Amino acid sequence: MTYMALRDISIGQEINPSYIIDIRSTCREDRRDKLLKTKNFLCKCSACLETDYCRVLKCPSASCTGEKNCVVLNRDNDDDDDDDDTQYMTTWEGVTCRQKFSSSMMAEMLEKENLLKKRYALLKNKLEFQSVTDPLELRSIIEDGIKTLSPTHYLVANTYRLLYHFAAGQYDSLKEQGIKANNQLMSPWGEVISPAKFAQEAADACIRVVCIRECVAARCIHCLTAGVTCAWGTHEADYDACIDVFYAIEKLAVVSSTKSIDTANNLHQRYKMFLDASVGEDDMRGMELVLKRVQIKQEKNITTSSIIKRSCNLSSCTSTAADLKACSR
Repeated sequence: MTYMALRDISIGQEINPSYIIDIRSTCREDRRDKLLKTKNFLCKCSACLETDYCRVLKCPSASCTGEKNCVVLNRDNDDDDDDDDTQYMTTWEGVTCRQKFSSSMMAEMLEKENLLKKRYALLKNKLEFQSVTDPLELRSIIEDGIKTLSPTHYLVANTYRLLYHFAAGQYDSLKEQGIKANNQLMSPWGEVISPAKFAQEAADACIRVVCIRECVAARCIHCLTAGVTCAWGTHEADYDACIDVFYAIEKLAVVSSTKSIDTANNLHQRYKMFLDASVGEDDMRGMELVLKRVQIKQEKNITTSSIIKRSCNLSSCTSTAADLKACSR
């Protein structure tokens, strides 16, 4: 087995593998509970002792409503000298107001979080059994999570992941039925759909996850107080986001618009080192070939369109490639 270093390692520095794979969108409380149950110890690694940026909540203080848009960060309050390795405490502190809150003072906000967590768990279970028939509840959880919790909250990121799986599954289903990418249908939930639209929604969901992961890794405060995540590329690329990047590129290639291919190429270049290490060079070479073929196809379409317009001698000509012969006459 080969390991690749993603950052500088000092001589003599201890290297520890993580028991938790998805650390950017798994909150400290869940990580520690899992390790207590499976490994029988309370984790006190640097990630578990620092501020938990993937679990940020709205400030409960009445003075922090409206324009201030204050949020609270939760911090570990363990005593390193405490011999009890099964208990831990969390305190909350406002980013703008600097007020500190106990868990009891955060009770109302924590209850809202818990309700969203139950809705998420129910939908995740349904999706695993392929019994989710529309994306409306998924979108609702995301909207409520951003509004009542924070834009980088782990439940928001994980629901975007579920939305990707739903949209990707719908895309695969329509393609298996022989429906072409841009053929439009009416969905059971009242929306006009097509394979291309589902591919775009799947890609957009993955890109939102990438934005959230990059903000969490950078410990970004701006996106928390602004109420929206920063655009991807604002912060450094984060290794934990590479699988979401891969899925996004895959679906953007399907959409194959000029904008989607530009976004796919930019994501690919930005995450190339991480993708080669995690996904594998063979898979990435295949992905690069797909992007190249789509790009060549686009360039041919643009060239054909230019020929049509010149043959018509009309700058406003809207003829398609299929009309070229008739138009040329």
